[in-house]
Amino acid sequence: QRTLEQLLNDKTVTRLNPPESFGGAVELVAFSIPATTAKGGDTVTLIAFWRVLDPNQLGERALVNYAPEANLFLHAINSEGNLIAGSDRLHVPAWNWHSGDTFAQIHRVVLPKDARGTLRLTMWIYTLPDLTRLPYPDGDADTVYLTSIQVVP
Repeated sequence: QRTLEQLLNDKTVTRLNPPESFGGAVELVAFSIPATTAKGGDTVTLIAFWRVLDPNQLGERALVNYAPEANLFLHAINSEGNLIAGSDRLHVPAWNWHSGDTFAQIHRVVLPKDARGTLRLTMWIYTLPDLTRLPYPDGDADTVYLTSIQVVP
């Protein structure tokens, strides 16, 4: 079993320096994308590496599950700003987050068969059930641009 630091030192991992903090609750530390070229219909995989800062920043605890819930979202956006594909998930439940915890989330985005050109991959985190995006300290933005992929015929 490898530590987060060992994973982050892998040559396929892009480390964010400084990490992108979302609402003071969690920060995106790094990501890995095995391929930056794809064809329409392919599945693009991205692994995001996170560190929990302060889970209380997610907000009030829900009465049903006794904790706030959060989702991570990865979008593939075309040059006109249109959503082409997305992945909305969190396999590390926020109710069990503790400051200092780290986790990796695998996102798989299936591209439409007719997708072509450059797609920007963006990520954010939002709370449930209110769908409020957590901001990060970079002004009014709430979405982080990670990288681009090229979709070829």
